Amino acid sequence: MAGWFARRVKAWAAATGVPVIFCTAGERKHLIAEQYLEENSVSPGVFLVLAARAPASVQKVHRSARGVITRLEKKRQQVCHYSFHIMDPVFGHLVIKSVTAPRSGAAWPSC
Repeated sequence: MAGWFARRVKAWAAATGVPVIFCTAGERKHLIAEQYLEENSVSPGVFLVLAARAPASVQKVHRSARGVITRLEKKRQQVCHYSFHIMDPVFGHLVIKSVTAPRSGAAWPSC
């Protein structure tokens, strides 16, 4: 699921001309967005997507040969977090953050 989500975000951004910026640990993402807003004029809607790897709590699913869930293993793993920066005509600059790892499935790091 994580790989599918990452590919869909990248394909949508390429088709609509929205930049996707991959950040490193410690970068202040709100400063990147503020600088982007100063240098570019944006219309209402998503104007920037920032991606970064960060630790998240995930569950690895163990299944039997018949596909029955036998055990869930909780662990921390680096997964990709996406921040969708949106310009709303009423509220202004909004950010919606999404994590690529499903809470109850295996997590694949796919930034």
